[in-house]
Amino acid sequence: MEANYFSDLLTLLFYGNITYVPVSPIPMADEEGYISKAYFWSIPASSISLSNNQITAPSSTYAIIDSGTTYIMVDPTTLSNIVKILGVQQQSRGGDEWIEFTCTPSTLPDLTFVLGGQQFVFHGKDYIVQEENGDCILAIRSYASTSSQQTFWIMGDLFLQKYYTVFDLGNKQLGFAVAADGLIAGNGTIAVSAADALPSTKSDASTVYKWGVLSFVVALFIL
Repeated sequence: MEANYFSDLLTLLFYGNITYVPVSPIPMADEEGYISKAYFWSIPASSISLSNNQITAPSSTYAIIDSGTTYIMVDPTTLSNIVKILGVQQQSRGGDEWIEFTCTPSTLPDLTFVLGGQQFVFHGKDYIVQEENGDCILAIRSYASTSSQQTFWIMGDLFLQKYYTVFDLGNKQLGFAVAADGLIAGNGTIAVSAADALPSTKSDASTVYKWGVLSFVVALFIL
């Protein structure tokens, strides 16, 4: 009975069903040049759409889902394109690079990542941090990968706040659904925009119970 109750409780944390995407092994060379496949919680990254503009990801780009990273990290070229489309400028604060600008979150365009063949939509309020003075800080930062063969985008807590994530170690796959964020509408249903919903594949209570706990404590594995 406890297990069933726990399973039902987890289903309140997301909207709709879980969409699963296979984890992609990343070929990596060691110091001696030998190629092996490292497994991260990673899926192929294809593009970003913003204000009717499409930013194509560099060749061999992988998105790593990582609860140990606060923001979303992309390669410098992709970030420059995002900044250019938004029409803002990069500033330096205390030796660190931030993209800070005056904005009204509700007027910012939607930003859509295409990862593993699925669209992940972020509204303006989802990808900025608003300061007390009303200024906005872009919560997407630059990450320069040390690999010459692959490009990595790191989808940190900003991504996990928006999308409930299941780390399915046994089946080497990631599951995604729009996070409910604890918001319940007046009619008792989970309050979420239909535009955010992912196309459903499969989900059941046993799957959510078995792997849902891992989504809070695990973000990276190597085999």
